[in-house]
Amino acid sequence: MHKIFARTFAVALVAALATACAPQSNPALEAKVAELREKVAEFEASAKLAKDNMALMEKYDMVAWNNKDSAMLASLHHPDLKADINGKIKTDFAQFMKMSSDNFKGKYFPKIISQEVKLAQGDWTAVIENYETALLNGEIAKGSLATFAKWKDGKVIAEYEIVDQSGEPSVAKKKSL
Repeated sequence: MHKIFARTFAVALVAALATACAPQSNPALEAKVAELREKVAEFEASAKLAKDNMALMEKYDMVAWNNKDSAMLASLHHPDLKADINGKIKTDFAQFMKMSSDNFKGKYFPKIISQEVKLAQGDWTAVIENYETALLNGEIAKGSLATFAKWKDGKVIAEYEIVDQSGEPSVAKKKSL
């Protein structure tokens, strides 16, 4: 009888210890952890989208625009594009592409030389670009503009450009592009 009692006591003790050490279910805590995991996943997706869109904005300025590549520029813009330039010129996709093409053909093409400030959040990018363009007298004018772009499916669907018109662009003497 003593052995049966000892064995029963040992089994009960092991069962009690196993129960005490087992993870306890806490539905409120589990729900909060699930909510936080979802927020982390949303943040990571937004950060990846912002990074991808900024890479597309760099391609837009430094490759498509500077190489006067109308096909690439068109591929980076959504057919439902709405663009606003200095709050004065409001365009759709066709008008924007025509204006860009005219710019590409012009003798005084503004070439982007740098993206000074680059910010991105989710589907928006904001970039301050510095540009150079040749003047009639052969001098090079320098200026800057800010471009705010909303991206959808890897294409600009809304674009706001603000060209610095605070005065004459700075001029560098007889420098060729």
